[in-house]
Amino acid sequence: MRKGLIAIFFIFFVFCNCKAETIKFVAENSPYYVQRDLLVKKGDTFTAEPGVIIELAKDASVIIEGRIDISGYPQGGEVIFKAVGPFQNYNKGFWRGIIIKSKEKNVIQYTVIQHSKIGIELAKGSFANLTNNIITQNKTGIRAEGVKELSIVQNSFLGNFIDIEMEDTTGLLERNYFEGSLTALILKEGYPRIQKNNFKQAHKNLVECYNEKDLLAGENFWASADEEGIKRRIFQGGKGEFIFKPFLKELSDLNKEGELKDNCTSCR
Repeated sequence: MRKGLIAIFFIFFVFCNCKAETIKFVAENSPYYVQRDLLVKKGDTFTAEPGVIIELAKDASVIIEGRIDISGYPQGGEVIFKAVGPFQNYNKGFWRGIIIKSKEKNVIQYTVIQHSKIGIELAKGSFANLTNNIITQNKTGIRAEGVKELSIVQNSFLGNFIDIEMEDTTGLLERNYFEGSLTALILKEGYPRIQKNNFKQAHKNLVECYNEKDLLAGENFWASADEEGIKRRIFQGGKGEFIFKPFLKELSDLNKEGELKDNCTSCR
């Protein structure tokens, strides 16, 4: 029997139990195959050991009404969320994504999330700490609406259509690496603290800003040392101004930003 099928019976068992449970995916039984929506109920916690691979069927999702607490580690120990099946399935939007609906202390770090419609989607009032992840080959990497406590720190965004979209959302966006998207950042009344990020490349716009108030976003590298070149890549669609000055003229040291990006064999 394929190891991943174990996950189906395991999920069914914990969801039929009335008590709060820890839904734990262990490396010994990896890869896991999620055939339909995986619902983590209020009071339950979903976790996975480092190195676990989670393969999701078409249109499947992971819905967090309880808590998600996943911490892999770099250089081969990442927890990987990906499309199931052959290489032909490895396309943007194959599965729906991780949907966080709770105000619990949700933590996702050292994971690889790819091939989804929205890698991580945060519903109104939810919370998440997202650190040291590789978010790649998704339609949208992260989308947050109505979120006031959101930390996106030291992640790599590689080859998504849109890396991050924020609507009516605040939080922290710090020391992240952006390369190969169509648009890196879309703000619709989004006012995060944006600092020390490397926006190396975007094929369309670095930023699309539809805010009604000004937003300070200094001390980032915006793919160029040329001020006029940067201006052309920032679309101002609202009354508020996106203020990118002072800006860095070369890539900054993100500390460990290359650690995951360079060691992710599944991203190649």
